[in-house]
Amino acid sequence: MNSGIPSLKAFTVLLAAISMSFYACNNADKPVKEDSPKSVANQFSAAADSLKKLVLVNPDSATYRQQLIQQLEQDNMIDEALKENDSLYKKIGDNAVIWLNKGSLLEAKKDTAGAIDAYEKTIVRQKNLQEAYIRLINLYTEQKNNRALQLIDYMFRNELAFGVETDLIMFRGIYYGKIKDYNKALTCFDQCINDKYTFMDAYIEKGALLYEMKKYKESIAVFEKATTVKNSFADGYYWIAKNQEALNNSKEAIDNYKRALALDQEFTEAREALKRLGVIK
Repeated sequence: MNSGIPSLKAFTVLLAAISMSFYACNNADKPVKEDSPKSVANQFSAAADSLKKLVLVNPDSATYRQQLIQQLEQDNMIDEALKENDSLYKKIGDNAVIWLNKGSLLEAKKDTAGAIDAYEKTIVRQKNLQEAYIRLINLYTEQKNNRALQLIDYMFRNELAFGVETDLIMFRGIYYGKIKDYNKALTCFDQCINDKYTFMDAYIEKGALLYEMKKYKESIAVFEKATTVKNSFADGYYWIAKNQEALNNSKEAIDNYKRALALDQEFTEAREALKRLGVIK
């Protein structure tokens, strides 16, 4: 899915409940032994360093430790985040938060098998945690694994799809596209666009699939519609150009690559295309 999966969330309500339970059974007078700060602390960002200090002062706070894990992930200090997640496990026990954290961190390490295992354990421990299902569906879709469709159907049957119905339909389309069932894939993308005409990812998926099928003119029509809906849609102009280039319409392609780059100066693919076409160095 081109929009990507959201970064690890702070599960405030769930953690609050866990923390209350933990504090209720924890002896306040019992000394808590914490590891002393290590030299690696000097490598932390200012935000992570501040959170680490809060954790040291409040060793029983699940919320602060969760926030530290999130910040370390954001800083790409994945191994440190995994260590903190192990510490959180010792504080709050075996539950969905621990496994969802671990899945996200292993996913960041490109350990797909480990991430899938962690997310599967998440949904065993909390059957209504929507994000875990979505992350699993995303990974299984990339693997062309039919379990992606099983999980999508499960979410719809069990009222877990609320608010993400269109995203799930798009995942279906992406899955079908990957297994070359193009008609089903296009039907799913059309349903997404009909249900939510501003859902730009659906235009990208449909247009990109048509490009893969070498239906360049049909793909251009999809992205022209997308840029009509949102005239600042840099991806739309990029894909129009990509299709035009495939049709040997270099002049028009250059114009649209330039338009994409003007709308998004960080659009590396558009910049590389203009270099390839000799427009910029």
